[in-house]
Parts: sequence; structure tokens; C-alpha cells
Amino acid sequence: MANKGGPNFIDGFASVQAVKHSKNAGKGVRTRQSSSKLPALEKPAPEKPAAQGPSPKKISRTVTPEKFKITCYECEYVFTLQGRVVDNFCPKCHEKLLAKDTVIDKEWSENVKTIGRVEIKKGASFPKKCTIIARDAALSADASEADLNIYNKLELSRGAGFNAEDTEIRTLVIAKGTSLTLKGKVKCERLEVLGELRGTIIASAEAHIEKSGSMKGSLEAPSLVVREGAALSVNLRIGEGRK
Repeated sequence: MANKGGPNFIDGFASVQAVKHSKNAGKGVRTRQSSSKLPALEKPAPEKPAAQGPSPKKISRTVTPEKFKITCYECEYVFTLQGRVVDNFCPKCHEKLLAKDTVIDKEWSENVKTIGRVEIKKGASFPKKCTIIARDAALSADASEADLNIYNKLELSRGAGFNAEDTEIRTLVIAKGTSLTLKGKVKCERLEVLGELRGTIIASAEAHIEKSGSMKGSLEAPSLVVREGAALSVNLRIGEGRK
């Protein structure tokens, strides 16, 4: 028998007190049942984007429609069209003005009236007198037998010919690569020489000799521009007060 107080001896009173103490310690303590599943974590609410002001306006370039100066071929009233040259009515006399472009490259005897463009090419001939009225014209053939009335621009290329003294021209252009001799006095408002020109020109506004151009003869104009590389050998008169 083990001795009282030995390592294997359990005092009865102490054991009763220990059980009592353990019962009192368990009072008021809540225990949570174990579970194999953990509670789901709540996802944080997405942050609302910060309020933004109105998006900046994009600046776009607008193309300004080209403007065209039109002369009525019925009453000679001058007005402006913007955008495209199409059939129109004269604001003054109310006549309908046709804008059809015409190409003449064969025998021709009809009158032409247009606020468009006329091209007179190689192969054109005029056995019968006719009148050609246009806003612009390009000549690369002899049109001396036709009456030309060109209200805006007359461009001359190799082989061109016309009755210069009877033709009033706003802008006379000698095309690049062209060599021409014009007889008589040619009157225009503006002269542009990109090729080789020989003749007598009276320009009421200005004359430009471009770097690819050259001119011999006589020139009168209130203003003259000669580009670097151009050639000029003329009897020259610059200024106002011409007769």
C-alpha cells in the first residue's frame, strides 16, 4: 500500500474541491462549435470612380470652300459662287447660266456659252466663225478664227494661237515648257509667265515671271515680280498713269 502523502496518493477532499472549481470555471463561458467551413469573406464594394467634368472638346479644322468669281455671259454682272461651279442663275438678270465644261478637238462651228471651262486642243479647227464665251479656257491649238471672250483665266500651251487684240483677258498664263510668240498688243489684268514668251503685254494689275519663265519684248504693268532664276529682257514700264 502506498504511503499517505506519496506521489500516487490523491486526497479525497482536494479532488472534490478540484471538480467543484472546474465546474465554477465553466460557468459563463460560451464555446463555439467547430466547423469545417470557414465563414465567407465579404468582398469590399467597388470604389466609385471620381466624378469627372465634361470631356475636352476636340478642335477640328474646317476647310473653307473655294470661291469663284463669275461673270454673267448675258449681262456681264459679276458675282461670287462658293464651293463648286454649277448651273446657276444670274442674281441681276435672272438668266440661267450653264456650267458645262467643253472640249474642242475637232472641226467646230457652234457657239459656246458657259461659266465653266473650255479646252481647245490639237485637232480643233473653226471653218465657220463662232463665239466662245467661258470663265476659263486652255489653248493648245489655233483658235484665231473664233471670237474668244474669257472672263477669268486663259492658259496658253505649245501650239496656241488666238486673235489677241480682240480678246479681253483677266489672267493670262503661259504654261511651263511652252514657247510662244504673241502678235499685237495683248491686254490682261494679270500676267503669269511659266514658259517662254515673246510679245507686247499690257497688264493692268500685275505681272509675275516665275523661275521657270522668260520674257522678251515689251511689258507694261503697275507691279512686277521676277522670281530668282527667271529671265527678263523687255522694254519695261512700271507704274500707273498709262494711256
